[in-house]
Amino acid sequence: MKKYLSVLALALRPVLYKAILITLAAAAAAGLLLYRVPLTYTDEWGNLNLRALEFLPRQSLATVPCAVGFVAIAALVSLNGCGYGAKTAYTVHRLRIKEPFFRLLWALSAAVCFLFYWAVLAVVFRYVMEIKGISYTQLPNYPHLWGPQSLLLAFYGSAFLHHLVPLQDAIIWGEDIVLLLFCGLSAAHFSMKQRQGRFSVLPIAAILMTAGSFYFPLENSGNLMVLVSAIALFSITLWSILEGDECRVEAPTV
Repeated sequence: MKKYLSVLALALRPVLYKAILITLAAAAAAGLLLYRVPLTYTDEWGNLNLRALEFLPRQSLATVPCAVGFVAIAALVSLNGCGYGAKTAYTVHRLRIKEPFFRLLWALSAAVCFLFYWAVLAVVFRYVMEIKGISYTQLPNYPHLWGPQSLLLAFYGSAFLHHLVPLQDAIIWGEDIVLLLFCGLSAAHFSMKQRQGRFSVLPIAAILMTAGSFYFPLENSGNLMVLVSAIALFSITLWSILEGDECRVEAPTV
């Protein structure tokens, strides 16, 4: 067990602190945008309108730093272990575990970074949305718009919030978990291919599929299509990780 933990630590060491900084920066930016968006707006005819709670994440543009941060995390973990500046491929061959297990541990370290990013954003949006909801009670003639079920309905009514926190939706839970694992595997697959002198487009597919899934509302058939596609790509990537060619490198000369 110790040798596996050592490899996991080796994978996390170059990216952990950077992933934490990216996560905190994205969460702070998204939380600030969401907090500062006004609850009311004036239309072109001068009428005062109220923003629905479930529409606040997109209308505040709080989703933008979330997407930017996600791409930054994906780039960070995908480039980890590619061999830039260090003889990573040679290091792999010096380890006491087989390379397929090394790749899986590398994928696990990437998945941990994605999970941390996802969890922090979920917590931030949960509490800022509650603060915004309570703010409705301070508006004239609108105190009835906030109640015990308001926050729950907002997370079911917003496609972005519902994918961020799926609540009791089994399909979205499955979709999110498979996409999270696929993101981790695709990052490890990219670094594996780079060590072999090749290129992998799977991280790009993982980014596009994950970001695109956040646009499908509750009970939309697109969610099931994304889940099936994610399972297929996850399976293909896992097979490639386990059965891919090993790196052939020579020991660095002194």
